[in-house]
Amino acid sequence: MLNKEELEKLAEKGNVEAQYDLGEYYADVEKNIPEACRWYEKAAMQDHVESQFSLGYFYQFGDAGFPADKGKARQWYVKAADKGHTRSQRRLGDLCRTEDKFSEAAKWYNKAIVQKDKIAMYQLAMLHELSKVHFPESDINKAVELYKELSADSKINHKGAMVRLAHLYFDGQKIPRDPKRGKELIGKCSLFIDNKVQHYPEIDIYDLWLIGAAYCHGLTNENDEPSIDDLNKGINILDVVIADGLQFYPPDRIELVKKARDLAIRRRMNITDN
Repeated sequence: MLNKEELEKLAEKGNVEAQYDLGEYYADVEKNIPEACRWYEKAAMQDHVESQFSLGYFYQFGDAGFPADKGKARQWYVKAADKGHTRSQRRLGDLCRTEDKFSEAAKWYNKAIVQKDKIAMYQLAMLHELSKVHFPESDINKAVELYKELSADSKINHKGAMVRLAHLYFDGQKIPRDPKRGKELIGKCSLFIDNKVQHYPEIDIYDLWLIGAAYCHGLTNENDEPSIDDLNKGINILDVVIADGLQFYPPDRIELVKKARDLAIRRRMNITDN
């Protein structure tokens, strides 16, 4: 393993791998993103794919002393994506999605899926849940197909896909309602362990809210009536959502969750009193 000084000597001579490694050193060890990107760009100009991806990433999200620039992020991601770089293809999909360019996002996600990228598969499934007003190519059957594939993959055990598919079954607005299958999925993703809610990183906090609401409203049962156990589970989920604060969502959302939790508590008290 070369030290910093040795890397600098090679990098200054134009060694592309040394330039990339030096970029990694500045990014990971010294946390100096502007200097890291200076070296990434030297390697990227020599068609080093990982450097192109790294530049795209830092331009997409920015960092201290290195302002985000979505245009440059797209430029570098495209260079890497056109060479078949899977993460760049997926990140391009993410970038397009934040800009509401859903059809273009789907194009890049599909390219990444060809290379077995499971995260891209999940993102594409969520796109297919959108209304046709936002995404003309949306197909709820395709979303279900992708969620099922991810849920059945024991190697990745994709809990986010299980939760979104469970919500579709509980809700019954887009696919035939099937509370039993929804509960099976919630059990499979181990959302409750010893009656305590587990919030896994791959489960979006907003999706967790939807599941909590489903339990509180009785959507997890055929008769739409929540049991004490359902209410306890729903309230526990909403407590986790409230503790998180739905920080990446509009402020009014957290107030809705609090009202839903309070309503569920009153409903539980009424059942207990009777």
